[in-house]
Amino acid sequence: MVPVPAFDSLDQLNEYLVKKCEEDEKRTVDGQTKSIGAAWNEEIEHLLRLPERDFDPGVKRGGIVDRYQTMQLAGNRYSVPARFVGKTLWITSYWNRVVIGTGLEIVAEHQRNYGEDEYILNPEHYLDVLERKPHAVPYARPLIQHQWPDGYWAFYQGMVDRHGPGEAGRGFVGILKCHVKYGAQLTSTAIEQSTQMSIYRADFVIATVDRNRAAKRTAEMLDGSEHPALTVYEVKIPDIARYQKFMENNHEQSIA
Repeated sequence: MVPVPAFDSLDQLNEYLVKKCEEDEKRTVDGQTKSIGAAWNEEIEHLLRLPERDFDPGVKRGGIVDRYQTMQLAGNRYSVPARFVGKTLWITSYWNRVVIGTGLEIVAEHQRNYGEDEYILNPEHYLDVLERKPHAVPYARPLIQHQWPDGYWAFYQGMVDRHGPGEAGRGFVGILKCHVKYGAQLTSTAIEQSTQMSIYRADFVIATVDRNRAAKRTAEMLDGSEHPALTVYEVKIPDIARYQKFMENNHEQSIA
């Protein structure tokens, strides 16, 4: 650990430490005749087996979900889906994440925040509620504090100008649900295409996403790079004249 290693994530640090430990197995300690790796291979035969279940370092406690769909931990609040409002859930804290569940299933997971009196909200948890309250869309904290791709809010404003806040709010929630389901790239592309044609409608954006998904699947199906054996085959367009001649001959035989 000298010099102190610096990495962007704990996973990268762990990979580095494993690599250094494996390299250290080749070293022989002063006064010993065997390498660290050789001594370990002899010792391991006399050790107890590791537990079948990994040790869970998380700190778990129960709590009730408030009407804002959040649970409190160390002065901060973390969101859960709306169906759990008023119910008791378990919140497990780790140094880098927070996991919320029923004991049988995980219902939410967040990156842990070490600030104070902050709201860590997943917009997906609030979309169903906002769909019933479309006028609240531009003021909803879960949507405002989230970093959406460029063009999303501008498209929403375009819908407001043309269709009013109610229809625009419901439509925008539909677009965000599309974003959650199919990803930012497809949704952003559809919004851009809709904007270029000055069509500020959610149904057009969603239809464009479906059309682009279908085109992408078709392109993947026609890509023979992963199946080179298929490239030796050639598909020829049938000669329609031969089919017509067959039909004429068949008609003459029927008359005869």
